[in-house]
Amino acid sequence: MTIRNNICDTVQLFLPAGTYNILKPMNFRPDADTFHRDYKHEKSILNYSRKNKEYFPQVSLSRMICGSHRSVGMIIRFSAPKILFGTNLCEICDTDFNALIATLKEKLTYLGIEIETNVLKKAEVVSIDFGKNILLPTGVACLSVIHEMGRWHPFSHLNCEKVNYRGNGSQVHYRSQKLDITVYDKTMESRSLLTTRKARDEAHHIAINPYMQKSSTQILRLEIRLSGKKNSSCFKEHLWRFNVFFVF
Repeated sequence: MTIRNNICDTVQLFLPAGTYNILKPMNFRPDADTFHRDYKHEKSILNYSRKNKEYFPQVSLSRMICGSHRSVGMIIRFSAPKILFGTNLCEICDTDFNALIATLKEKLTYLGIEIETNVLKKAEVVSIDFGKNILLPTGVACLSVIHEMGRWHPFSHLNCEKVNYRGNGSQVHYRSQKLDITVYDKTMESRSLLTTRKARDEAHHIAINPYMQKSSTQILRLEIRLSGKKNSSCFKEHLWRFNVFFVF
């Protein structure tokens, strides 16, 4: 079995005007035609996932200043694992790139946005958020780990401005000037996915995801959002500190 351990989760791509074609302007709010004509609107948003259980990327049109004139660009925001697998319980790897681009293009086409494959592959990455699913040892509960984190902060070196506990202790959120870190219990989501018709019908969800094969084991989710420059080395440093926390 191949364990997919890429830490990439949410991605934002930027496409300049002229690299895409909007076939269904009415899908946007306000609609894309009105947005281009009426300069009082700074942004036009398409968020189809709110209306449909299937996961789709969030697309927005934004005005920006390019030299001496104003232009319109497109931002595409999506969770890479959710685009490809329907859940971020499944982690992607580098070999999934072509399949990810193909699936993203297919979903954009369904939304009425036409973009060439090579344009998507070469699109500018505005930001990346990182995430990691941590399979806890048998008998170790997520709530216990999060409680211990309150006693011995693994991210104390960040000089966190705020630490919040939510969901009756099932989630902890660290915030500093440079990044946000959220740790929460992912177990219930994994179990509910196993019982859905989609999960039963699509065997690849089980085949590619070692976490979902052990329904009795609990899963802790670590998510990091960096402010300013995004880089995986920073995430790996904090992930290492998190692993040390478990050792002790």
